[in-house]
Amino acid sequence: AVGGVASGLGDSRASVDRGPQGTAALAGVLGRMGYEVESLRLGLHVLSRRAPGLLFVVSPPGLLAWPAMTDADAARMLDWVQMGGTAVLVQDRPGPLLDALGVGVDPTGLPRRGEDEAGRAALPAGPGVWTAGGPMALQGRAAPRFDPSFSPLFAMRGVAVAAVRKQGLGQVVVVSDPYTIGNSGLGRGGNLAFYVALARSTLKQGGAVYFDDLHAGGGDDHGVVAYARRAGGGPALFLVGLLVLLLLVRVGAREARAARAPAPVPILGGAEHIRALAGLYERAGLGRHALDVTSRQFRRAVQERARIPWELDRLDHWLRTELGPEAAVEFTRVRSGFGRLFAVAHPDPNAVFAVARLAARFEKRWLGERHAPGTAARSDAVL
Repeated sequence: AVGGVASGLGDSRASVDRGPQGTAALAGVLGRMGYEVESLRLGLHVLSRRAPGLLFVVSPPGLLAWPAMTDADAARMLDWVQMGGTAVLVQDRPGPLLDALGVGVDPTGLPRRGEDEAGRAALPAGPGVWTAGGPMALQGRAAPRFDPSFSPLFAMRGVAVAAVRKQGLGQVVVVSDPYTIGNSGLGRGGNLAFYVALARSTLKQGGAVYFDDLHAGGGDDHGVVAYARRAGGGPALFLVGLLVLLLLVRVGAREARAARAPAPVPILGGAEHIRALAGLYERAGLGRHALDVTSRQFRRAVQERARIPWELDRLDHWLRTELGPEAAVEFTRVRSGFGRLFAVAHPDPNAVFAVARLAARFEKRWLGERHAPGTAARSDAVL
């Protein structure tokens, strides 16, 4: 059954990705077991509004992670665990989450892959409910460095690759190889048995299962590039990009002379422009993509104006002190609107349009010019 889920294309470790590296197989198994499964597409800052349950935070594939995990994300995760949650950090590289726990990682610390699967097996460190399913099947070479506060769960050739530690009312589990939770590796060895036993023991009193899909590489699976990848258009996009680059080099090599810039071409007014774009997206069936694009543009505009990363605690303080309480209230309305729409699979186009108008109004009113706290930026029209 696990192998059937792991089909299709994908390049993330998100719970909605059915490719070989995705975690849709585990999400599907836990959903069929009766647990509520939620994709955290907005990241860990929503944990303060989630009841304790089971959280999976998986390293994204590739060398670069975007958006990057921050120290504020680590603090939110630890606060949530302290209240009784269980966080499963499937991480094969250093980062703020493991740093906050005092766990080091050597990305190449384990021996190279053996000739057979048995050579890549992590044996249970001791008897227990979580380890009763047998050895875990590994593929990666990351070797964590746990301090004595962690209790080893599985080890390979004397190196612990999975361990657990109590944290307040909750607990943190660290696993060093994302292969164990991915669609292609979940059915190997005792991998599935381990994660199922973990869910059963930690959710006895209820609670939902959360996947941090934003930091698993699944925060932008509706963009143009993502659509092209799923349609097999990656090579075509590369060639188009190469042609554009050559064209820019050719144009840049020409002798340039000063010229008066042409007068800007007038476009539709704010509301009419947004309405026209919304109609195009709706007719193309890309309502969710329109929501993703609008959300990213809004975040980028706020970050460029504030000159700080998207950390809501710091942003709230900046909004109150720099722009004033009225701007903070409007920002909360926009943020809540995006949050409600991202929580549903197929958001209503009219609701997307309404939130886009709120975001555009906020940008025009508060981000256009620098002004004293509580004084809106001058605008020619209000949406």
